[in-house]
Amino acid sequence: MFQISQQNHRPISVVATRTNTAIGVGQLATYRYGIDPPPPQPVATNTLPSGCTCRWLDPNLSDAYNHQVHLGYAHELAPNTVLSIDVTHVAGRNDFRHENINPIVNGTRVLAPALATVYGNPNLLADVYILRSVNRNRYDELAIQFQRRLSRATVQAHYTLSRTGTYGGAIGGVPQAGLIGLAQDQLNQFAPGEWGPTPTDERHRVVAFGVFELPNGIQLSPVFQAASARPYTLTAGVDLNRDGTNNDRYVDPATGHQVAVNSQRGDPTTLLDLRVTKFFTFRESRRLGVFAEFFNLFNTANFGQNYNGNALSAVFKQPVGFIPSIGYPRQLQLGTRFLF
Repeated sequence: MFQISQQNHRPISVVATRTNTAIGVGQLATYRYGIDPPPPQPVATNTLPSGCTCRWLDPNLSDAYNHQVHLGYAHELAPNTVLSIDVTHVAGRNDFRHENINPIVNGTRVLAPALATVYGNPNLLADVYILRSVNRNRYDELAIQFQRRLSRATVQAHYTLSRTGTYGGAIGGVPQAGLIGLAQDQLNQFAPGEWGPTPTDERHRVVAFGVFELPNGIQLSPVFQAASARPYTLTAGVDLNRDGTNNDRYVDPATGHQVAVNSQRGDPTTLLDLRVTKFFTFRESRRLGVFAEFFNLFNTANFGQNYNGNALSAVFKQPVGFIPSIGYPRQLQLGTRFLF
């Protein structure tokens, strides 16, 4: 939406950079931060500065749409016991993806000859990124759910077998890094190796939870999650094809071939949260619950796909972060609840 708003008003953003090469040396040699007024703003212009990077929206940009097929079946196995099975297939079309129409090919920008002919300056434009609705994706899922109610317990278990695939590793305009799904071969967005899973793809996922009423007014409420490792992309760390963009995928030394988008798998997910509650009854309709909540009870480090994929890094293929909202250390929370 920000890009659309910007392009609707057709602005030309001009950025001026001032640097100091050392203390007292450079364009801001005598500038005192917080004391002197800021340096003057760049002069407004209606012409493009030479070598500028441009971004705009394809005039034929259209809304993305999906073809969806869903089949579901549910059966009562016994009183208070239900099993359901759902199969889903989604084929996405007209999804967003950036394309650079002015990369470097054989040492020369693609648009350089035309710019030299029309404007007399072959270097007028650097990268020119266009957001287009040309991408495709696919999602397939088998979901199984089991529910059981007993006199003193309620349990549910979910199992999901799924896979996602897309060009550039991005669905729904969610970028893998920087520009949305920018292709390594910027003149062919659908080249071999561009198709791969999304960063949140998990082949298997299990979620089980329940509420168990134990003697002496004690209640247990566990929630368990486990999932397959999520994928991430390996990069060479250098511009192998010399197109001016350093996003080239890693070359596997064992095969001599480049890996595909999101070809590597990170860390499986395992998480157990637990609430233990002790109820004290004062009257028939009044109870005080004192509880302890344990988050990530086993203190599992859930890195997910947060691994360094740069082959030149000292921490190549090593974890560098955690899954948001899941990758937290073991925590304990105490509280009370009054029911009436």
